[in-house]
Amino acid sequence: MTDDQNARENGSAPTPEDLRAHALAARDELGRTVEGAAGAADAAARAKAGELSSQAREKTADVKARGQEKAGEVKDLAAEKAGQAKDLAAGKAGEAKDLAAGKAGEAKDSAAEKAAAVKGRTAEKAGEIRTQASQKAAEVRAQAREKTPDAVLDKASQAQQQVGAAVRTLGEKWQEHAPEPVRRGADRVANAARGKEKLLVAGGVAAAAVVAVARHRRRG
Repeated sequence: MTDDQNARENGSAPTPEDLRAHALAARDELGRTVEGAAGAADAAARAKAGELSSQAREKTADVKARGQEKAGEVKDLAAEKAGQAKDLAAGKAGEAKDLAAGKAGEAKDSAAEKAAAVKGRTAEKAGEIRTQASQKAAEVRAQAREKTPDAVLDKASQAQQQVGAAVRTLGEKWQEHAPEPVRRGADRVANAARGKEKLLVAGGVAAAAVVAVARHRRRG
């Protein structure tokens, strides 16, 4: 019971000291009430702050986990795309290589065909030239025989026979007196000369024909 209540019960008026004491008591009680309320508010605020901090940490961890998961998905997708691009590039490179090889083969075959065609045309042309040369030579020989008097042809034939007889006679004498190695060498020379008898005779006939024609012209 306060002094004010005691004074009212006793029927006496409160003194200034009583009022001062009553004010101080009321102020102390109000201070304690305020401190209690502030403490309760502070405790509630700290609890709320802790709750919010915990929620923030949970949210941060969740966002981080989702970010890592998303980064992993992006990384896997990038690796898959890179693999596809690599396979596509390898396929394109293989196709380009095969195409280049095919073109090179076609060019090689075409070059070989052209070379064969040129070679064939060259051989054909050479054959034509040889044929024309043979025909021309035959015509020249025929013209020479036509323009050569019979007497010249007879003399050429007689000269050929005489030369052949002389060669045979000398050969027989040589065979009798020459050493064996020398005879073998002479046989090889004689065999080679036999293959050219016709050429020598033809040359002699042609020369004789030229001489006869020249004489005939001078006489004319």
